[in-house]
Amino acid sequence: MQRLKQLEQLIRLVMELKWPADAVISRFFREHPRLGQRDRAFLAEGAWSVLRHRSWYSHLASAGTGSMSRRFSLLAAHDLIGMEALAQECSPSESDWLSHVATLRATKVSDAVRFSMPDWIEERLRALFSKTELRACLQSLVSTAPLDLRVNTILAKPEEVIAALAERGIEATPLGIMPEALRVLGKPALQKAPAFTKGLFEVQDLGSQLLTKL
Repeated sequence: MQRLKQLEQLIRLVMELKWPADAVISRFFREHPRLGQRDRAFLAEGAWSVLRHRSWYSHLASAGTGSMSRRFSLLAAHDLIGMEALAQECSPSESDWLSHVATLRATKVSDAVRFSMPDWIEERLRALFSKTELRACLQSLVSTAPLDLRVNTILAKPEEVIAALAERGIEATPLGIMPEALRVLGKPALQKAPAFTKGLFEVQDLGSQLLTKL
């Protein structure tokens, strides 16, 4: 219950849209220094999930009661940890509501709602792609982004960073398209890894790395 309550609080702050979401999340963690790494990951992923799926969650939450931030937290937690685990953290009435939501998830809605895409953008994409390509594009835009690294080749070679991370139990693989780009398996904590503190790599999406080349 405590974890859901914290997620509700964080989502309410993020949805005020007064500050960039990453800044809000970082400040929330500073104000709650006792949070463990697992709880931080749950809270951050829950908040980002609400932003990615905002239209879809709003559609599902319209049938509920209580604060919107609470309903959003339940929907995000459901998608992150599943109904079985979530049932242990919410009230019986909330479990009943989530069971009702399961039927709403199966109803037919527009792709713009299902993939939380503004109508005007979805219309433009529809003119560019086939139906299959459009669905794949929309799906990718609401998927969790992978964790990519950019190796500081002034200080280290990619294989050296891979080996250093492996010593910490972190699996990283080269992406091929960019010699200095690595992709990390999962979402491990990198801030305390010696390779990071020594400046051997930075966290940077592959897309951003490609832009520098272009």
